[in-house]
Amino acid sequence: MTKGMFHKAVTEDQLKVKLCINNLRKEYVGGTRDTFVALDKLSLQVAEGEFVSVLGPSGCGKSTLLEIIAGLQKRSSGEISIDGLPIEKSGTKPAIVFQHYGLFPWLTVQKNIEYGLKIRGIDRKTRNKISHAHIEMVNLGGFAKFYPHELSGGMQQRVALARALANNPDILLLDEPFAALDAQTREMCQRELLNLWKQTGVTIIFVTHDVGEAIFLSDRVIVMSKNPGTIKESIPIDIARPRDFHVRLAEGFRKTELHVRLLISENGAMVAIPGKEGQHG
Repeated sequence: MTKGMFHKAVTEDQLKVKLCINNLRKEYVGGTRDTFVALDKLSLQVAEGEFVSVLGPSGCGKSTLLEIIAGLQKRSSGEISIDGLPIEKSGTKPAIVFQHYGLFPWLTVQKNIEYGLKIRGIDRKTRNKISHAHIEMVNLGGFAKFYPHELSGGMQQRVALARALANNPDILLLDEPFAALDAQTREMCQRELLNLWKQTGVTIIFVTHDVGEAIFLSDRVIVMSKNPGTIKESIPIDIARPRDFHVRLAEGFRKTELHVRLLISENGAMVAIPGKEGQHG
């Protein structure tokens, strides 16, 4: 099986588990305020090379989950392992990309991409080689010396992806990376993300509020409930790859979209499905 691509004939049980989360709990205690439980009894396995999207109502803990996996927040209890090792002992460090890019405005595209490599002590010649390879990978050839303010939003997001991938992570965490983009740019970035995923074989966990985007990109969609956040349902996306945007018009796609929207709806009421005209997921 090609790394980074699911096939119908291969079951999840036959795939290597990259990330395993067992009974995760995250609570916040502040002064006189009652304890707030953001995540509770959350268990999840993600296979190596799998593309998983996480959906759920606002406040269900999607971003908190990513930040815990990335090591930016501490969990209150539960276990997280990567390649069978506790995350604290694993040599793997997931990379995370946020909605607002997080680029350093005083650094060029090349220097932004090289930043993590420099922190790790990678020599200048190697950094230069890696950064230029990733600039080409995200189709930004000719922009190495540009600064973030000289780039469009879509280009800045590609720089952020290149910076994350330059550190060769086994797991890439994406927190609503395309939310601030216009519909046309968003679709372009979705295609480019799938190309990058195919090239690198990286395991991706993708948080989004866009149901159509999640179904289009993913091998599997995780729907969370809130108060506290936990996994409500795990939905395999049985759509052959490679995919183009015409699959969004297929009956199976729209049935899955409706099912996910109903799960997310807090009161169980039907949520409107976008019409075919002008549909961008």
